[in-house]
Amino acid sequence: MAKHRKRLLDIAHKNNWQYEIFQEVGSSMDEMRPEYQRMINKLTDGIFDAVLSFFS
Repeated sequence: MAKHRKRLLDIAHKNNWQYEIFQEVGSSMDEMRPEYQRMINKLTDGIFDAVLSFFS
């Protein structure tokens, strides 16, 4: 997971993007995960233009 996180941070830094990390371990089938819900709420509010993610 650390390798994936570093790669995503490298992309954000290379493009001078501001970012916020939402990280949790859980089933992708569970839409009620707290960090997932926090991210969805911010997307809905128009706070972010894009999402970088990885699944392991």
